[in-house]
Amino acid sequence: MKIFIVAAFAVGILINPVGAVMSAKDALVSCVNSVIPSLFPFFVCSRMLIEMGAADKLGRLLSPVMKPLFGVGGDGALAFVLGILSGYPVGASAATDLVKNGGVTKSEAEKLLGYCNNSGPLFILGTLGAGLLGNVALGWILYASHIMSALTIAFLMRTVPCEISTAKRNNLSLPDKHFGEIMADAVGGGAQSVFAVCGFVIIFAILADSLESFGIFRLFSFVGMDYNVCKVFVLGFLEPVGGCVFAAKMFLNSPVVRGIVLSMVLGWSGISVHLQVLGIIKKEGLSAKYYFLGKSGMAVVSPIYTYIILKLFPEFATTSVFSPSNMASAAPFPYISWFICATVIFVLVAQLIPVKKY
Repeated sequence: MKIFIVAAFAVGILINPVGAVMSAKDALVSCVNSVIPSLFPFFVCSRMLIEMGAADKLGRLLSPVMKPLFGVGGDGALAFVLGILSGYPVGASAATDLVKNGGVTKSEAEKLLGYCNNSGPLFILGTLGAGLLGNVALGWILYASHIMSALTIAFLMRTVPCEISTAKRNNLSLPDKHFGEIMADAVGGGAQSVFAVCGFVIIFAILADSLESFGIFRLFSFVGMDYNVCKVFVLGFLEPVGGCVFAAKMFLNSPVVRGIVLSMVLGWSGISVHLQVLGIIKKEGLSAKYYFLGKSGMAVVSPIYTYIILKLFPEFATTSVFSPSNMASAAPFPYISWFICATVIFVLVAQLIPVKKY
């Protein structure tokens, strides 16, 4: 089966070599303009923070919150924070590094994978919001929905059993390395990781072109589905950057639908990201069961949050970043903050409500 898939991929390139080259060039431009600037600094910072003991310090600080709310030890907070501040697959990489350094157990890391591997603000706000959509307000809405869906999944997965060993964290001994050595290792590892991510983006861009060459998208039109709509969902299912780019261009006359589709693509993350995560977690023998469960849940929950916000504040769906007067009147920061706070309050209140046993 694997040989057949690779052979079909090669045949697709041979059928339309010009299209494959153009797709690769477009993907490479996306990597240079978006992927590398938004991921590389966080890959480096993630590795340096873990090596210098930041996970241990953050874990001790947030342990009273992480345990009752999300059912994991405090050290997992570093993977979650890096996951929502950086981008795919930094959260998964951080969780794996924590297992390697003894900060979390394998079962904790597997649970964290369900909600710590997320898209970052530089991509959603910069590349997607300001660049592709020309709408910073909608970018903030998409990012807020993304974070709230991750928090929701984290709360829903709190009852998943996992081993939390506080003794391992208290006795954690970090290697005595010079700062220069730590930075050199982090830069080298970060460069290797970000180039691997770019490789996946390019390969899946060529794969999408090969599918179009084989007429896969047109097959759906025979069952009454629109060609462009099918292409959006297939691209989004395969790779988030290409899916978001095409979705941003597709639903120009339906801003609410566009926001929902983009939230779904960002929540699911794409097979491209999933394969990257599988390659990362394989190093520590982690299971991807809860990872796929969490990403599927985010693909459902995030569009719901986006729909609610856009229905309550429809002006944000059409506000242009290039209009200063509109930006001043439609800045969504207070409302986005309110929604994030509301989600956190809901989680806190739900945790305090006693559950009756019958």
